[in-house]
Amino acid sequence: MGAKAGSVLGNLLGSAAISVTGQRPDSPLSTKALTTTILNHVRLGRLAKAVSILFSSAVPFPFSVYAHLFRICASNKAIVEARKLESHLVTFAPNPPVFLLNRAIESYGKCNCLEDARELFDEMPTRDGGSWNAMITAYSRNGRAEDALGLFSKMNAEGVFASEVTFASVLGSCGDVLELWLSRQVHGLVLKYGFVEMLSWRARLWMCMGSVG
Repeated sequence: MGAKAGSVLGNLLGSAAISVTGQRPDSPLSTKALTTTILNHVRLGRLAKAVSILFSSAVPFPFSVYAHLFRICASNKAIVEARKLESHLVTFAPNPPVFLLNRAIESYGKCNCLEDARELFDEMPTRDGGSWNAMITAYSRNGRAEDALGLFSKMNAEGVFASEVTFASVLGSCGDVLELWLSRQVHGLVLKYGFVEMLSWRARLWMCMGSVG
């Protein structure tokens, strides 16, 4: 959906919206009550209801609530709820922490909505290694090997540190597009970053080379 959708949500909600508790949503007490209500619905397996309450409330919630809900959206492939969460987050937290936007990208990736994920990734004013990992993994998970490799190349060119999560996705993508030479380049980076001691890297590399050999 992207961060720019937040202003639309703000206009829809308005500052005078009344929460489901009957209190004005700008009250600290009502925010606490709403949070409790949302988490209770989550515990009862009512994700759609929980997100609906959050989405209709013109008040920011603790970042931990958004993070928890993004994880559940990802697990349940709940794309509608993930989009509502992102819209609410960027509306009521004008400068949301990077880790929460990374959670949103992960959710979109697991929901097979790569356009939403990439739009948010491109609009992020600041990215960290987790942002790149989330987007590369989303591409790799959804069979977009060339996009995963292209983004990895850009990540490396910009000097962003690659983690073991990144290499796991990239090595799998190398095999998917039958790029032996690129597999060897990635292997060199694995050595450079000191991940060679991990057996999983060796296994992935040999599997990749076997598929292209």
